[in-house]
Amino acid sequence: VATYMVHLIVSYGVGVWGLDGLVETRVEVAQQYETLITPASWAYYIWIPILVTESTFVVAQLFPEYRSRPVIQQGVSFFFFYTCLLQTGWTLFFCFKLFICSLVCVVLSVISLASLLASQHLAIRGRRSREEFWLFRFCFLLHFAWMVVMASVHFALVIRHNSSEHLATQLASDFAGMSILLPVACYFLLQKDGYNLIIPAVILWSYISMAWRLQWPSEHLVEDYGELTVSALRQTVWFFNIILVALLGPRFLVWICNTYYTIRVIRLGEDETDDAQFSIPSFLNVHR
Repeated sequence: VATYMVHLIVSYGVGVWGLDGLVETRVEVAQQYETLITPASWAYYIWIPILVTESTFVVAQLFPEYRSRPVIQQGVSFFFFYTCLLQTGWTLFFCFKLFICSLVCVVLSVISLASLLASQHLAIRGRRSREEFWLFRFCFLLHFAWMVVMASVHFALVIRHNSSEHLATQLASDFAGMSILLPVACYFLLQKDGYNLIIPAVILWSYISMAWRLQWPSEHLVEDYGELTVSALRQTVWFFNIILVALLGPRFLVWICNTYYTIRVIRLGEDETDDAQFSIPSFLNVHR
């Protein structure tokens, strides 16, 4: 709890408020080193649901009825503690323009959150609880997905900062950072657990914001790369958006139907080893 509070204070006091003008804020630094894949400013409002849901988690896990659950004890473990420390370091390093150090913090945050989610998956051992999902898993899926986006964007920013005179290198890093998000989204689209669809949905959100910003690019981006290059990357991002919507839409509808419009029927027999479960649509009105 203390580490999370420090993370919140540093994120707002330094990252948003800039210590009342003593240092540059995250937005000011990002605009100063803008890349072709920097998301639109409104995309960063995703931090609101991330912080709200993580605050809910921090409070909920204090209650005895939740504290001893495997999803907390074996699932979250110390990974959330490490993530808060890394996020605090990321904010400080980024605002003081120590970009390589901040990139390391971002990558380690992705690894920490991925380890947390994998640990939770092993801890629940196939059990599914909507209460546990919304209280203890949703926030980390959302946070992990956005940190994956931030890692790719931050990679492009580091290249721009250290290769300011090599536009070809900068352009290559922009395309690489943008392209790596698509296979990540597709990987989670193929998972059986429908809750993982949150990750490609967040990546879709980032793609839309990138294309939106390139619709009205800043003057220095047009001067550096040229209108043709900016337009080509914008159309590429929109193409990626179409691919994700085409894949995510049907997958999401199937998950919704299976989760909320089916009845789980348990077939009982004399031998317990013959027990089986299957799902049927709720509208069929089956009686046992």
